[in-house]
Amino acid sequence: MGTALAAADFLTEARIRSARPKGRPYKLRDGGGLYLLITPADARLWRLRYKVQGRESMLGLGTYPATSLKAARARRAELRAALEAGRRKRSRRRCGPSRIFCFRTSDRVQFPR
Repeated sequence: MGTALAAADFLTEARIRSARPKGRPYKLRDGGGLYLLITPADARLWRLRYKVQGRESMLGLGTYPATSLKAARARRAELRAALEAGRRKRSRRRCGPSRIFCFRTSDRVQFPR
């Protein structure tokens, strides 16, 4: 599985460090739904996009450089495996009024390619 994910990895540490803020937020994509959002205030936020039963969702994975590229990729692989198995570590914690992370084990999870 590690080689399959490595084929989709597009970002490098040098490309992330050289990214400058623009007038509007923009994304540096790494593949497999993982991207780094660069805001006009120069905040660098790791995000992971995925779909459950056709509905798109997004998870924040931390900020750069506190969360490195290698750590973000490892977290993507971990979350992807958990989602495909129908498990969510946060499901019990965040099943409040918003019900953002309340998934059934029968839900189908899709990741962008």
